[in-house]
Amino acid sequence: MKEISIISANLFNDNYSKKFWNQYKDIDLLCFQEYPKYKMQINGYKLYYNFLSHGKKENIAIHINKKSKWKIISHQIIHDESDLTKRLNLIIQCKHILSYKIINIGIVHLCGGCIDDAFAMEINDLEKLKHYKINVLKKMIGVDIILGDFNSDELSWKSNDDEMTKTKKYLLQHNGATKEKVNLWTNAPFYYLKGLESLPKHKLFKSFIRRNNFYKSIFFHDKFTTSVYDNRPDGIWILEKHKYSVRQLVDLISDEISDHNGLLATITFN
Repeated sequence: MKEISIISANLFNDNYSKKFWNQYKDIDLLCFQEYPKYKMQINGYKLYYNFLSHGKKENIAIHINKKSKWKIISHQIIHDESDLTKRLNLIIQCKHILSYKIINIGIVHLCGGCIDDAFAMEINDLEKLKHYKINVLKKMIGVDIILGDFNSDELSWKSNDDEMTKTKKYLLQHNGATKEKVNLWTNAPFYYLKGLESLPKHKLFKSFIRRNNFYKSIFFHDKFTTSVYDNRPDGIWILEKHKYSVRQLVDLISDEISDHNGLLATITFN
């Protein structure tokens, strides 16, 4: 049985604390969204790559532990045809140096947030951005792990849409969208990954479901938020056949390092 430990965190661009990250000495991969414009120096880690996102600040970067038994052997940048938000998503392929096991990890920073919500309000259409989210995930189906900033609300999705977050309320008040439409927009990635039997009756989902590639959320049973907006846009999802032995919150908000909290998980493979 092999395992890999990962932290996923949205760094909000420039709020970098070297002292904070140096406490994590034994994590295999640090997967960052909204990475700073400069190269972060983290003791014991090597920067694999800083993926620049069309000149905007929504960059993705990966630091790998120099002592890790996993090595990154390739990567693939994922674009959507519409490319509405100019954000970058990618798949990395990792190989275990002893067993030669290969795993694939999808790292996402899906559309959403203040900029994209404003864009959606301008065009008065959440459909295009919703399709963008699903199309990115569609290209990742079959990878072992999908993690990052989904810019959706996992807490709302798991509670059957009963809770109205600040983002949802804002969309309803300013976009004139119905509650049903807002729920479908914000929860679409999770409906897709989970492959729920009770999918919304919408053409978006008919051709996308892959019965052999269902995912589960490592943090589904946790109630904490990962955003200053009192929701949970960040997540780590794994194929149903995989297991996890560790899951915990990485508190970045309390020290004002970011407007997101990070997530730490250890995933095991047979």
